[in-house]
Amino acid sequence: MTGRPRIREATLDDVPALLRFARALFSERLPTIIATDPDISLRDEEQFVRPYVERHDWVLLIAVLGDEVVGLLNFEGREHPQLAHSGRLGISVRRDWRNRGVGSRLLDAIEHWATAHGYRRLELEVFANNRAAERLYARKGYVREGCRQGALLVGRDYVDVIEMVKVLS
Repeated sequence: MTGRPRIREATLDDVPALLRFARALFSERLPTIIATDPDISLRDEEQFVRPYVERHDWVLLIAVLGDEVVGLLNFEGREHPQLAHSGRLGISVRRDWRNRGVGSRLLDAIEHWATAHGYRRLELEVFANNRAAERLYARKGYVREGCRQGALLVGRDYVDVIEMVKVLS
């Protein structure tokens, strides 16, 4: 697949393409994401996508090329009034599109969306064994805020979870 993926908000019409994306991602059994069974159903994927489409404080941004999803970023804003200026994001990119700027463009897109929706603080967590992702986040202005030592068991190894944040101006 060639060309430049388009970044946009997901809709429920994207569920079949998002399911293909999720199944491919989870079948990689990456030690840098929470292990998930790749045999998820269309209904499972729709249940995942629906709140991102229906809630005003959540968004699912996708990188699409043709009818295929090659990357996604999910953002969940906080409900409590004292935390409503912040939210947490997660990001994933299809194997054949990693290191090709998709993650960077998704991060740019969430900053634009967050600013337009009154958010000031973007939070994320990254496994300590995912140095490439940590470097990307640092290049985009995220700073390390903390570390949850040995928070995850990946195979037989305990892996730290690094908390990172970017405060928007």
